[in-house]
Amino acid sequence: MVHGITIINGNLSANISSLNITNASTNQTNYFFAGDFLTVGSGASKQLFKVLGDTNTDGSGNCVVDVFPRLRTALSGSEAVTVQNCTGVFRMANNEPAWTVGANSLYSTSFSIRENVV
Repeated sequence: MVHGITIINGNLSANISSLNITNASTNQTNYFFAGDFLTVGSGASKQLFKVLGDTNTDGSGNCVVDVFPRLRTALSGSEAVTVQNCTGVFRMANNEPAWTVGANSLYSTSFSIRENVV
């Protein structure tokens, strides 16, 4: 996992699957690993992404990260990129949580969630 404060580098259009990031550690091999998560932005507009491939930084601390899902909204640059304890905004997919009681009075519950797309 990586440490530090990274930000989006420049304007990015919606519906792209690569993020330009700057202010990362310089010349670092595997700054991101495939399967890492990162969050861009804050509050209700933040977006959670999964990194698709190992990513190295250059001598200026820049890198291009391939992510899933695609960027939903355009970014103007300088948005914070969270690389530790990443979170997203989710809501219940429907209003019908299911629960059961097993033979040993073991209770279980389940529910479906989906990302809250603003």
